[in-house]
Amino acid sequence: MITIEISKDDASPALDRLQNSLEGAAVQESMGRAGVNLLQDHFKTLADERHRDAAPHNFYADAARSTHHFTTHDSVILSISKTGIAQRYLGGTIKPVNAKYLTIPSRDEAVGRRAREFNNLEMLFGRHGPYALAERHSTDIRWRSAKAQKGWAHNPGKYRYAAAGATRGGGIFFWLVESVTQESDPTVLPEMETILEVVRQAASDYIAAKTEGRNQ
Repeated sequence: MITIEISKDDASPALDRLQNSLEGAAVQESMGRAGVNLLQDHFKTLADERHRDAAPHNFYADAARSTHHFTTHDSVILSISKTGIAQRYLGGTIKPVNAKYLTIPSRDEAVGRRAREFNNLEMLFGRHGPYALAERHSTDIRWRSAKAQKGWAHNPGKYRYAAAGATRGGGIFFWLVESVTQESDPTVLPEMETILEVVRQAASDYIAAKTEGRNQ
């Protein structure tokens, strides 16, 4: 028979300290930061690949800035507060709210902007009702100078007169539709297994850093 007698317990206090360091918010914060970094890097890549230069805002750059994390007593939650991310990821039908039609941009100047931001648009009608918003036709006024003819006593020298200049307008800025169905796009987010692997690795690295150099 072999008898082991423990005269001094040095392991239990060390194990208690280790467990206390692994419980609570510290390891969760490490996991949350890793998840946020992964999502932000993914959105920044999409911002470079998919942004249209004419758009006033970069959708995916905004998504990166709106990505955060928070913790509860037993979980880590990654949050993306950018409006439209869920729609692009999941897809589905979009219908107007407080309006009859959705406005779909048809040219670069309209991308990322609302129709009400333009004050020079008019509605175009077809056989089935309104179908687009287009720029109103307009003509520039140019002032020209000419020499007065003899006998014009009231203006013996040069005089100015208005002449028609360049014309513009008629181009369609927005198409009007009652609804639109968007396909789901899973590439908007990293694969779920990739996200889980990153946060698991962050937890593993945190535990390794806490235990490194300690006696078994």
